[in-house]
Amino acid sequence: MTENIISVLSQSPDTFVIGRTSSFSYKGKEVTAADAARDLGVRYVLSGAVQANSEQLRDTAEFSDAIEGRLLWTLRENGVRDDFFEMQDAITDRIFEEIAVSLTHGEDVRRMLRRPGSIELMRYSLQARSLFQSFNPDDHRKGAALAKRLIEQFSDHEQGYTFNALFEWARPLVGRSKDRQAELKLASEFAKKSLSISEGSEVLTTIATINLARGDCENAIKAADRALEIAPSGNDALGVGGRVKSRFGQWKEGLVHMLEAMRVEPKFPGYLPTSASLSHLALGQYEKAKELAQVALSEASGNPIFTAGAQIYIIAAEALSGNDVEAKRLAAALPSGNPLTTLRFMGFQLSNVRDRDFIDKLLTAIRAAGVPET
Repeated sequence: MTENIISVLSQSPDTFVIGRTSSFSYKGKEVTAADAARDLGVRYVLSGAVQANSEQLRDTAEFSDAIEGRLLWTLRENGVRDDFFEMQDAITDRIFEEIAVSLTHGEDVRRMLRRPGSIELMRYSLQARSLFQSFNPDDHRKGAALAKRLIEQFSDHEQGYTFNALFEWARPLVGRSKDRQAELKLASEFAKKSLSISEGSEVLTTIATINLARGDCENAIKAADRALEIAPSGNDALGVGGRVKSRFGQWKEGLVHMLEAMRVEPKFPGYLPTSASLSHLALGQYEKAKELAQVALSEASGNPIFTAGAQIYIIAAEALSGNDVEAKRLAAALPSGNPLTTLRFMGFQLSNVRDRDFIDKLLTAIRAAGVPET
């Protein structure tokens, strides 16, 4: 059973799992979760046991945060000896779900599993999601290929079409764009196909994102509001909905949604703190803007787009709050030759923000600080 659980958990792209040999070294030994975590260099420990009598089996699992010294959750599965493998698969799937909820993608995982389909579909979808959120060119190529395989293997489910739409939309952000209008058209076609299968929050947030890129305010906000109506605590609905609302001038409402998305999704995407930082700038909350930009720098996992945006927003916060010397110092420290930390790229990134007075003010401030034009 342990081998089965390790094999399944290892398929998650967002979870580092200790291998079989190291895990089995603790079999039959009295060891605390804290001791095992320290020995293995991990924070979370999954432990369990199987109890049996002549006919019945009971499998229990406990998941602990060894650093904080607290039990996060327990699971129990009952069955009969003849149904051992069925019980094994059931407890493994429940463990996979709970860990995904606890450590990575929050309650959106449960919404995904409530729809008809297999645990295999969820694993592929989480892998595609992880590749997408990296905003790395190589990862996006792999993710686009995986999205196509999702359609081939699960043509009656919406996930493959949704991810194909997202990877088409994101092409210019990872240097893969050739014909922007054609890419947006194809993204819209994938999204419409996905919507024809299921009106889920993930589909609607994708439609909102595409409409945002097209500058279609009315339909972008309409799709975002519908996603929030369907999944009011969904991290995608909150995050994308908040970003869409902010881009179209609803700064306060959008910021509230994005901060809530960061709270409910343990492994939130890097765009959230960066976008929330921009909202704080628009609201004149410069210290909070810097705090969120620092979060983006620490959580972006080296993503160049989010890192560049966070650096520029810190410079903007200093400049807009009157700290010209510090703004100029930070601008002078920007890596030379990086096209992502230029006025040209920031102008492109912020071109779909409706509040042009604020954007003009921001661009003027970072230009005066010394951010290069190109």
